[in-house]
Amino acid sequence: MATTSAAANQAPAKHAHVERFLRQPYLLSLVLFVAFCGINFALQRDFLTTSILVANLTTFLPLIIIAAGQTYVVMGGSIDLSLGSIVSLVNVAVVVLIERLGGGTGAILAGIGVGLLVGAACGAVNGAVIGLFRLPPIIATFASSIVIGGLALIVLPQAGGSLPEAYYTIYGDAVLGVPTPLLVLIAVILIVAAIGRTRFRVHLAAVGGNMQGAYQTDFP
Repeated sequence: MATTSAAANQAPAKHAHVERFLRQPYLLSLVLFVAFCGINFALQRDFLTTSILVANLTTFLPLIIIAAGQTYVVMGGSIDLSLGSIVSLVNVAVVVLIERLGGGTGAILAGIGVGLLVGAACGAVNGAVIGLFRLPPIIATFASSIVIGGLALIVLPQAGGSLPEAYYTIYGDAVLGVPTPLLVLIAVILIVAAIGRTRFRVHLAAVGGNMQGAYQTDFP
């Protein structure tokens, strides 16, 4: 009987360790990251070389930034299906504007500024439609993705155009020997870490967990 009782006590303890582990999103993400790196290394032996790591980071950094932004949308109990279309519209708007302004430094800065404004405007429209008309986010953003994708086709009906060399070489260059994509990734990590220490993250997680309960709770 004593042996049976000890085994019964150990089982909940093991489950408690698993539950505590699953409640640590960063730790779980780190484990998955290491596992996927191991799989890639097994399939590609030069995966951990500097050139390959920098090339992969340069390629996938835009997806990392999008995923970081989408994380907060999901944390709030929502979803945004229009991100791909927004990225497309921002890209074509930047390319067309830089090309039409002549491709100088001023044109590059203007293009980047307009790209940021276009992305912010699309997000604001999505938020207004969802907040004012109380539409389910999955439906509202799916509909807006079609509209935004159509706008991208209007801005640039056919793939093409040219960008000045300075525009894309900055992204592939390095600062004090550190690749620019790595610096951008570090900046994203610092921003995410800073947001994680704010009340905004706590409130957002509360809304995503129980919206009605969050509205009725007096947070400090």
